[in-house]
Amino acid sequence: MKNVFPRCELVPQLNHHVAFEVDGKERLGWNYDPLHKRCFFFPLIGPSGSLLTRFGQPNAPDHEHHKSLWFANHNVAGVNFWGLNSEASIQQKDWLVYYNSDEEAVMGIKLVWLDGHNPVPLIEQEVVASLKPLHGGESLIEIQSKFVPTSSQLEFHKTNFAFLGLRVARHLSHSFGGGELKASGEKIGEKAIFGKKHQWVDYSGPVHPRLQTETLKEEGITWFDHPDNPGYPNGWHVRNNGWFCLSPCMFNSIITTKKEPLVLRFLFHVHRGTVDSNKAKEIGENFAQSPLYQIARLRAGKTR
Repeated sequence: MKNVFPRCELVPQLNHHVAFEVDGKERLGWNYDPLHKRCFFFPLIGPSGSLLTRFGQPNAPDHEHHKSLWFANHNVAGVNFWGLNSEASIQQKDWLVYYNSDEEAVMGIKLVWLDGHNPVPLIEQEVVASLKPLHGGESLIEIQSKFVPTSSQLEFHKTNFAFLGLRVARHLSHSFGGGELKASGEKIGEKAIFGKKHQWVDYSGPVHPRLQTETLKEEGITWFDHPDNPGYPNGWHVRNNGWFCLSPCMFNSIITTKKEPLVLRFLFHVHRGTVDSNKAKEIGENFAQSPLYQIARLRAGKTR
């Protein structure tokens, strides 16, 4: 008998919002309103039930382009897809598949990167985003992208700002809250992590007192690079103010072609407590061995 009440479900809502729900409660949201220049994920909910990301940087009115967890790139063939003062935009063109099951919810979509002057996009980006619930309100969020240029090839220029940005909630940041940056290799803090190559970077901080329990006083997000990404392990642009970004373009430009499109894979572990290096190593190894998501298999009712 068909399971009409899967534990994990994608629920399309008003105002161009799709909710990734687990047991009927939203854990992650996807927002693709064409009024926004960039598509983004919000909310991102932690084990305590609180928001782990935010819009903008506290005390910095010029950071309104920071949209929780969002796609962007500072220099794509000379076009700025990062700041809001550019005419460039990233818009959703199609949804490809919604896959619901007891184990995970998976969304496949197609985005287009428009320079603001030519109706023909520079790039078509196929995105697969999945959410897997873990014990105790934890989650694994995988974001897989394939970048296909409309010309024969296209260059993503060297930059610290590509391809995803993540702005954590104020209380998780080191400067404005009680959070701390950590990375693989037991590195701690902005100075030790900024501009360095790491397999993963984590931002964790305190849970609000009204949401704390005896076993849940801190929570956070660990971001994993994938060994198949160009330049692995890649450089990180991190700040004590709550910002971090994994940039495969930090040290070199990347060329994507129609024949061999650029594929990037990132994983986020939304976890209880502070980051456990041994557990992070295990999650990273499992991620490295996992196959790519395939749209055709998702449509057939299989995840990989």
